[in-house]
Amino acid sequence: MSLVPVAWTNDSSTCSKSSLVYCGYISDDFLSKFVSKLERRSPLINRGYFIRTWAFENVVRYFLEKNAPNLVQIVNLGAGYDTLCLRLAKENLLSNCRKFVDVDQVPVVRKKHQILSDISDWPPLIEYDKKSIVHCYRDNYGLLGCDLRSGRLYDLLKHKCQLSESLPTLFIAECVMNYLKPDEANTVIRIVSERFANGYVLTYEQIHPDDAFGQFMVKHFISIKSPLRHIECYPSSSSQEIRFLDLGFGSVKTIDMLEIYRKSLTVEEKLRIESLEPFDEFEMWHLKCTHYALTFAATQKSIDFYCSLMNRFNLSPFSKSCLSVADHSCIRTTYISEQKTTVRRFGHRCATMKQRQQSVFITIGGYGQCPVRNSGHKRLDSLLCMDSGNFDLLTNIHDPLFARCYHSMVTLEDGRLLIFGGRHSPFKALNDAFIVELSTNAVNEDGVNFLISVVKFDSEL
Repeated sequence: MSLVPVAWTNDSSTCSKSSLVYCGYISDDFLSKFVSKLERRSPLINRGYFIRTWAFENVVRYFLEKNAPNLVQIVNLGAGYDTLCLRLAKENLLSNCRKFVDVDQVPVVRKKHQILSDISDWPPLIEYDKKSIVHCYRDNYGLLGCDLRSGRLYDLLKHKCQLSESLPTLFIAECVMNYLKPDEANTVIRIVSERFANGYVLTYEQIHPDDAFGQFMVKHFISIKSPLRHIECYPSSSSQEIRFLDLGFGSVKTIDMLEIYRKSLTVEEKLRIESLEPFDEFEMWHLKCTHYALTFAATQKSIDFYCSLMNRFNLSPFSKSCLSVADHSCIRTTYISEQKTTVRRFGHRCATMKQRQQSVFITIGGYGQCPVRNSGHKRLDSLLCMDSGNFDLLTNIHDPLFARCYHSMVTLEDGRLLIFGGRHSPFKALNDAFIVELSTNAVNEDGVNFLISVVKFDSEL
């Protein structure tokens, strides 16, 4: 991880957040000090930055509020030019915060200190350790220059910033961990679970690298020379939760940003956001939100605050992953050979079905090219039945009923498939439903013992 590209993500993030201020999403009197000029972002980018900013700020505010008047500590990893501490200090909300430390690479910290020195109402510097690059200010604020890969973070926090291991301490990392290798990031996370009895971690990271949007996202960060270094190891909400449990935390919740937006924001706040700018990119908005996730983890002794926070944000305290740490049954991605061109389509739906001891993979509909008929691109009227192990094609059935895109398809308890809705075109939606059943009562012409029967509902739903 070279300094310059990752530092550039800090500059880009700061510009995007300043766009939030300009467009009225948030109020921040300090961000303008950190940008040379305003660059107004698109409504889609504004919404994405708003929900992550809202989430971090509200968790930190609740952490301070819930623990008051008892003392707490906050460590902002990879803080960059984040102004959260400045805004909270201006509102006199840090009275019970013993230490608030912003951590980043040395050049970023030096630049931030230089900018802070030009802010007239910011507390003056009272201590400076040039060797360790530690700036300490009044009101218990500190700037720490430290490469998170160096292994020196804990010693610097304890001995240079005088952090107490006994006080409730919240570590926040907004789009930071994925720039580290898995072992480097886990070493940082383990500091909290092993050293702080009442420790918490709040992270915001990218997930789901395997679908089309995820692949585009991964390539984007590679193109700006800031690759996501461990998204393949922790690609989902469940894998993130298991990760934190393995690292010694007692409670953990990972939730994507779409669920945060839907469940945690008030109706009034949503209406305010929706009134700020014309917006019609809802599909991209949902895709973006489902590929970024917030993780909140608490040590064994911190379960009370963890449950209180989940309740405050209208979230279930239970993890999506297995309750037992020993059961690591995560979803895994299987790549299909390019030679198996039968599934080269989009807008289709897939599901698994079982018949006796054999599991098969069913694909219905979508838009693409039918390789058997050597036709052009169109809606596909095929039902593909493939071996779920090697994805060899077992049966290929054509029926006009299957010629649809973006339908819903679920496996019922009895093993049958229920297919509902979809569309023929953007202007021709469907509201019918039918059931697909797999049996072994017949042998098809290829000698495969599968029979597909379709039951269509007569009445509209």
